[in-house]
Amino acid sequence: MSLKKVLVTGATGQIGNAVFKRLKEQPEKYDVYALDRSATFSARVPGNWVLNIPKERLHLCDLTNMEGLQSAVQGMDVVVHLAADPSPNTWESVLNNNIIGAYNAFEACRQAGVGRIIAASSITVSNGYPEEEPYKAILEKRYEDVPAGFPNSGQAHLRAPASLQVCGTLSRSLSFASTPMNRSDLTYSTVCLTMTGDG
Repeated sequence: MSLKKVLVTGATGQIGNAVFKRLKEQPEKYDVYALDRSATFSARVPGNWVLNIPKERLHLCDLTNMEGLQSAVQGMDVVVHLAADPSPNTWESVLNNNIIGAYNAFEACRQAGVGRIIAASSITVSNGYPEEEPYKAILEKRYEDVPAGFPNSGQAHLRAPASLQVCGTLSRSLSFASTPMNRSDLTYSTVCLTMTGDG
């Protein structure tokens, strides 16, 4: 069985680095690469974490750089797109990192023929709507009031079986991951990114 070539974007961020490390721990299954705009951790990463991404596996590229993204995704079987600005202070940051950047990542994957892309949306998808349903229900942890299949349905849906077959695109907002997490929280944050079978 050949190894799946996987690129993790946002690999120097908290969630991205956790996913990169988990895939790297399975060398019999995955040939893992990383992409980020910096070779240092983001400010949200706990201070005791150690960045262990080999230079030859790290693509330094901003999400607005389509040419760089196209080069990074070339030859990949799977792209785990986690790069975004989780706490944007300006519209320019939302636009460049979370809208244009996401579009560029998906478009580069389409052009390169990447078979699968796994994407996590940023909190800015629902930011500004805390008083509207179903977001209010999510924030109040009234998961029974959230419509079935709603994409930002909190930990109720993240406490799914630990293995998922990923087909096409899986999108999940990780808005609850805006604070440092303990190990059990991290399990629920990345469960939607676990690949099994031939995925």
